Amino acid sequence: PLVDALISAGISKSKRDARTLIQQGSIQLNGVKITDTAAVLHAEEAFDHEFSILKKGKKNYFVLNFR
Repeated sequence: PLVDALISAGISKSKRDARTLIQQGSIQLNGVKITDTAAVLHAEEAFDHEFSILKKGKKNYFVLNFR
């Protein structure tokens, strides 16, 4: 799930904080705003089936590897 990915990447400190960020529209995955707290990351949606870019707010970018 996206919530767990936010925690493991160090973007949020807790699941509650991660859900709040998603609901507020602060999280983008590969340039698409995510508002569903039950969203799941898939390798098929990643660039080259290998990595995705998470964005928190305007200036905080994180790269997720699917290896």
